Amino acid sequence: MDIKAVKERYKKQLFSLPNVISLGVGPKIRKGLSTGEIAIKVFVSKKVDPGDLEEQDRVPSDLDGVPTDVEVLGPSKKF
Repeated sequence: MDIKAVKERYKKQLFSLPNVISLGVGPKIRKGLSTGEIAIKVFVSKKVDPGDLEEQDRVPSDLDGVPTDVEVLGPSKKF
């Protein structure tokens, strides 16, 4: 399965979700450790408890069988 193609297919949908600021592909992290799976990384400005979001505003747990991983991406700094 071409993970980058899946990411591209869902890019518009994912960017329409609250707080989503970037997308990528990388290891799925759970409790600070890699699960060994490659995932579509969904970077957000802040993480919100899924129970506080409407169903349509949640990042799906997978896209076409590819796992997703939501990660907070802090503000960028100028150097």
